[in-house]
Amino acid sequence: MRFEIVPVRLKLAALRSRAALRSRTALMISVSALAIPLLISTPASAEGLVSIMDKALLADPRISIADYQYRISEDQDRQALGAMLPQVRASSNFSRNERKSFDQDNNPTHNHYDGEKYNLSVQQVIYNKSVFDGRNRTQHVIKQRDFEKNGTLGEVLLDVTERYIAVLAANDDLALVQSEKETVQKQLDQVSRLYEKQLVKVTDVLEVQTRMDMIQTDEIEAENAVLVSKEALTELINEPVDQLNPLQENISFPALENTVNHWLTKARSNNPQILAMDEAVRASLSRIEESKGGHYPTLDLVLNSQKSDVGFENVATNRTDTNYLGLTLNVPLYSGGSTSAKVQEASNQWSLTQLERERTLRFVMKSTREAYLGAKSSLKRIKASERSVLSAQKSYKAMDTSFKYGTVTVVDVINALQKEYQARRDLQQAKYNHINFWLRLVFFAGELEPSKLVTVNSWLESSEG
Repeated sequence: MRFEIVPVRLKLAALRSRAALRSRTALMISVSALAIPLLISTPASAEGLVSIMDKALLADPRISIADYQYRISEDQDRQALGAMLPQVRASSNFSRNERKSFDQDNNPTHNHYDGEKYNLSVQQVIYNKSVFDGRNRTQHVIKQRDFEKNGTLGEVLLDVTERYIAVLAANDDLALVQSEKETVQKQLDQVSRLYEKQLVKVTDVLEVQTRMDMIQTDEIEAENAVLVSKEALTELINEPVDQLNPLQENISFPALENTVNHWLTKARSNNPQILAMDEAVRASLSRIEESKGGHYPTLDLVLNSQKSDVGFENVATNRTDTNYLGLTLNVPLYSGGSTSAKVQEASNQWSLTQLERERTLRFVMKSTREAYLGAKSSLKRIKASERSVLSAQKSYKAMDTSFKYGTVTVVDVINALQKEYQARRDLQQAKYNHINFWLRLVFFAGELEPSKLVTVNSWLESSEG
């Protein structure tokens, strides 16, 4: 559209009719163009959080990786246990022999015969420090992997919920931008008609057009944010994401229970990351003792039974049955320093694991405090944002009334409208932030399980409704 400056004489001629036309125009804008709908329909095919969670638990590789790590630790423990149990071996030998002997005159005599030999041996550890402490270490590793598996489950549940909520937030933002775009477009059309009647200045039209251009830019970014957030969720469930159940409009969140010290105590006692590191420290300590076993003697009970009809150098003999029961004592004297080096390595590994455990503890404590403070402040922010929305609505109505009497410009009305949309965005984001903070608090306290996601799912719109 082409805009021209209206001559001053034409403006003076239109002053009498401008007030009446502006009043009718303002009423028309307030009734139709400036309506702010935030209605997000829920298609029948929309999925809830529980459905997405089930898919993530089946498709996310982290679950399988943690499970295999646990199975490997069980296999290692069975190997360590096997070294403590009797070692039974059986062997047999069949031979075809030729023996040449010479008499005093050096005349040879040839003998051909078959030989058979059967052997059964049983060895049982009575004392072996390395073997015993090795079994103790593998049992701690099993507990460590079990806690890590539980921690991985919590991580996946938290991750899938945060990504689900990110999609909802992106959808809400896009809906608000599109609603604002529609409203501002109507304003632009009406202000342009007023300009053609020489009732507003060209700067008013240009201001509305500028706002319209900015909203179109915001819409492009919002559409991209929706696609990116859906891709993040697709990564977890390994299938495209379509429609999701949105958050209920008038959800009332329960008050945050207990103090921060209560949640810190829970985290210190129940957090899978901390518990896993505790077992890792114990396993490292057992490895030190296992390495020290190289300095200790070993004692084994040995049982051997043999049947044979050949003797030394496969000489043919009558069949003999030999049974042996005894104790074998091995005393290490010198191994070139390798045993001491193993002990030192294990000691350094134990020190390293202790530091990693301390780092994990500090991280969990910090994250628990942050989640608690975030959940507590987000509840207050929700209430403040609700008041802000009401205030913004009143401000817009006041601007609308003032526009009828010509005391404000259309730019003031647009600014009031923009503030109301921003207040609505802040309210929605505060709700999503509270859900995220609450879930992170439960996660770091070691209590995040599928039932918690069922609670969050109850805060969503039902696709059946």
